[in-house]
Amino acid sequence: MSFPTYKQQGALASGLLTKGFPSTDNYEFSTEFAAPACCGVTVAPSLTKSTSGAIEGAISSTYAEKGTKIVTKVDLKEDFSFNYSHPGTNLGSVLVKPTVDVSMKIRECDAVKVKPSFEFRHESFALTSTFASQPAKGSFFSSPAFTFLTGSAARCIAGGFDVAFQNTQLSSVNALLAYVKSPQEITLFSKTSISKDNVKNTSVGATYYQTCAERPDCAFGAEVVVPLDNPARPNLTLGGSKIFNKDASVKSRFTSRGLLGFSYSQKMTPTPAQLVVSAELNTFEMSSPNAFRYGIKLIFG
Repeated sequence: MSFPTYKQQGALASGLLTKGFPSTDNYEFSTEFAAPACCGVTVAPSLTKSTSGAIEGAISSTYAEKGTKIVTKVDLKEDFSFNYSHPGTNLGSVLVKPTVDVSMKIRECDAVKVKPSFEFRHESFALTSTFASQPAKGSFFSSPAFTFLTGSAARCIAGGFDVAFQNTQLSSVNALLAYVKSPQEITLFSKTSISKDNVKNTSVGATYYQTCAERPDCAFGAEVVVPLDNPARPNLTLGGSKIFNKDASVKSRFTSRGLLGFSYSQKMTPTPAQLVVSAELNTFEMSSPNAFRYGIKLIFG
């Protein structure tokens, strides 16, 4: 029995309620295509232009062989990244999967960041540990996370926690408990961030996600977040989605802050293009010139 890692739990509700809605007025055009593989290496250039007028571009190469994957990427901002992932090695009943990320500014060699991570996976638990180091600045970051699961794939209880350290100081503590009974998923969570001055901000909350048993193409999600420093003003988000076919889907959401959002996604078959149109209206401040915002995204590749 396999299950998602700690950070992937609750992703269904999060994706429904947050992804695809505009944060500012924006149009975006992006294209990406992969050249035919040569010697096991695939090269993929990409280009993006948005409302700001800035053009972002990158070229990446991917080598994959028997589960091993190596990805390098260079963009127009002169950022370089390298990623190595191993398919994993079985140590008894535990699967160990290492990953290494390296990033840097091409003209600033002292800005190199190294980020190794390891995943230990068993049938009923997983332990992930991520480290990040910027040697030139003497900074160090670590974040271990533990996940457990009991039950079956269709009905289970899962949970876990993760902590993060910036150098030797604790910077965040998060915990989550999930109950899954297909087609329902309920999660309870707690998030605490700690500043350098040891100021703590804690919030607790819950998410609910369900697909309709008779209409699996329809889904509903809800999230409530209560900041403990101001429990009288919780944040509530409600949303729903409808998949018309394999190429088209629509979703909407409404928040306790008065934001009413809509998002429509359409794949333009037989071309490799995808169009995403979104809009959001602040129903509490409709007279404001910034009450309405939109997003248009056209993706090729």
